[in-house]
Amino acid sequence: MFSLPEVRQLLNQYVQVALYTDVVPPAFQPSTPPEWNRDFQWQTFGDAQLPLYVILEPVSEQQAKIVAIYSEGKINDVAGFVRFLQTGLQSPAHRLITIPPPP
Repeated sequence: MFSLPEVRQLLNQYVQVALYTDVVPPAFQPSTPPEWNRDFQWQTFGDAQLPLYVILEPVSEQQAKIVAIYSEGKINDVAGFVRFLQTGLQSPAHRLITIPPPP
């Protein structure tokens, strides 16, 4: 799915970030604890599904604006995911979030 030309072309316009909520791979250590990441995901986005696709617009190192959240963990609707990515490039951000400092 991510290798489809229309998806890849849209994804290339974003900076992709992964938030590990179960186990942080050794290559990404040191890192925030996965429990902290899981709590941040739940408190910020109101969802604990994995994966969770979110488009954020950075404001500062401590703040970002939520532009869009994709509601399916497993992507079954390629056209819907493409629309989600297009929306992120065209829509204004909706809600300002504060990113708490790591423990």
